[in-house]
Amino acid sequence: MTHFTPRYEYRIFGLNEIDSIHKVLSQKGKAGAVRDISEIYFMTAGNDIHNIKIRNKRLDIKTLVQQDNGLEQWNPVEIGVFPLSNEAIKNDIFPALGVESPSLDRDKYSLKQFMQELILNDPDILVALTEKKRYAYNFNNCICEYVEVSINGALQKSIAIESENPELVKQAINELKIEEDFDNINYPKAIKRVLGLEIDYDINKFF
Repeated sequence: MTHFTPRYEYRIFGLNEIDSIHKVLSQKGKAGAVRDISEIYFMTAGNDIHNIKIRNKRLDIKTLVQQDNGLEQWNPVEIGVFPLSNEAIKNDIFPALGVESPSLDRDKYSLKQFMQELILNDPDILVALTEKKRYAYNFNNCICEYVEVSINGALQKSIAIESENPELVKQAINELKIEEDFDNINYPKAIKRVLGLEIDYDINKFF
């Protein structure tokens, strides 16, 4: 298990309305690598503070530490690369999901065994498959990115700003002229909206 320094994050999702902000970011920021990435996310109705995903057989869990003036501070922990021990699965992964761990008959689980034997048959866990094209930027000493992401086939666009210093993130938001009506939406929340696990409208307008 590897721990990293928590960062403050600000992320927005949309479609064409994101394009103008990306244009400003590409003009003012220093462009980095463009990467195509496939990831698996795990969603449960009761989990709002853990971002659990697999990339290249590596499972990471990011935990929401605090919300501060519209920003979210996340603490990333690398659980490990498959095959993973039953101790990590029982003590780290399922508690983060908020779901009771099933009986674990193996000492270690490959990714295929983990998915087929422990995840896909659990009615409380939903799996989201994402395909991302990520455009990296450095702007205002922040780690930034523009992403075109397919979530179980549904296209979304996203822009993110991250730093250990929350003031730098706020400055970058202002310089990119991101309007106040854009909510800070993390990946778990965005995926839940796509999967229908979170209502994304004002119920009062129906009365």
